[in-house]
Amino acid sequence: MRTGLRITAALVLVAVLTATAGAVTVVSQALPAYDGEVRMGDLERRAEVVRDKWGVPHVYAESAHDLFFLQGFVTAQDRLFQLDFNRRVAYGRLAEVLGEPVLETDRYLRTIGLGRLARSLASALDPESRTATDAFAKGVNRFVTDHRDRLPLEFRILGYQPEPWTAADSIAVGKLQALDLDGNYTTELLRAAVVQRVGASALLVLEPASEALPTALRDGGWAAVAGRLGPIAVPAGVDGLRSYLGGTLEGPGSNCWAVARSRGGKPLLAGDPHLGVRNPATWYEIGLHGAGYDVAGFSLPGVPAVLIGHNDRVAWSFTAAFTDTQDLYVEQPDPLDPRRFLHRGVSERATVIRESIRVKGRPEPVVLDVIVTRHGPLLTPVLKGQNAPLALRWTALEPHAGLDGVLALARARDFASFRAALALIPGPTVTACYADVDGHIGWAHAGLIPIRPRGGDGRLP
Repeated sequence: MRTGLRITAALVLVAVLTATAGAVTVVSQALPAYDGEVRMGDLERRAEVVRDKWGVPHVYAESAHDLFFLQGFVTAQDRLFQLDFNRRVAYGRLAEVLGEPVLETDRYLRTIGLGRLARSLASALDPESRTATDAFAKGVNRFVTDHRDRLPLEFRILGYQPEPWTAADSIAVGKLQALDLDGNYTTELLRAAVVQRVGASALLVLEPASEALPTALRDGGWAAVAGRLGPIAVPAGVDGLRSYLGGTLEGPGSNCWAVARSRGGKPLLAGDPHLGVRNPATWYEIGLHGAGYDVAGFSLPGVPAVLIGHNDRVAWSFTAAFTDTQDLYVEQPDPLDPRRFLHRGVSERATVIRESIRVKGRPEPVVLDVIVTRHGPLLTPVLKGQNAPLALRWTALEPHAGLDGVLALARARDFASFRAALALIPGPTVTACYADVDGHIGWAHAGLIPIRPRGGDGRLP
């Protein structure tokens, strides 16, 4: 009896050790190689990646193509699954690999249309942005090609391989960051629900910082639409999106500061973008040196260049500005045609876009018809219990990619060129702190802000 127990225990131990060794092998195979020399026909000239003692990659290249190609390559080395996951979130394609539980999030993202916008903007990039995004995509794809049989463990667990990266994907993940920071239309829904249920005066109690009631309550705008609004709820997909992105901004934090002269005689600058804690982190640290760039700092994984950091002349950081960049419009359907809407008494045809959402475990895709009016996509299909046709107008859905501004930011030489670069970045809205080697410090607000008619404040639909 005891001999049998010993043999059984030994067999179990061997099985456990074998499984552990197999798991270690699978994981270790996916780890990137940081040493050695690789011949790449994709490069125009000789280039180099040097990792410092903290593992941060610094790319040295003579051409912009090689610089951003290698940025894409090393980002994929360290963050390939994050790149693909965030791309899937932006395009509303999570259900393809995660199944039914994320279908509502996909519906929400397909309705907003970040993927549609990114594909449209990618076809009209300026030459510099095109070079950067195409080279970055080639770098990501080269890494995937070279490591097709030893991809990160997440791909093996979920049973799929990443599709080729494109310039549109870089735009899409950038727009996803804007969505993470610019979610104030849900506050409009909350205010509308408060006014409907307990009256307008409650807003002054709940929002004591506001000196007056929303403009719509004073100019008759609310009275014109209130009767068409049903019980208002936040879209189901929003909560899912927040959980996949790692939560929302916590507390009132988000800050940056600069002092003009430290004990050493130079400015000091610090910033706390105050994004939710995520793993992997929101930011990817990198240095880019050559082809007119000499910058180090933090990139948004999937987007070429550096978004927060310093070059040899200037340093900068961003914080969330919490500016109201979203407005909800209560559309008036044409009683003769549900695909047309009245604007100032004139019937206008809306654009209808059919989205096909593949869901893991379902034999047929889920079909979603997205209706887009002159103001933006109708959110009604993803608002539970809401029948009023609510369209979302948002500055991030305007036709601006903003990559030219990000690239110009990395090359800024003084406050004037820094502000000029900020002016090219449409959003999300941020406050920017600045310091340079000449002892100047500064502050600026960046991002597109709606100009509302009749002095409206956009606090209610």
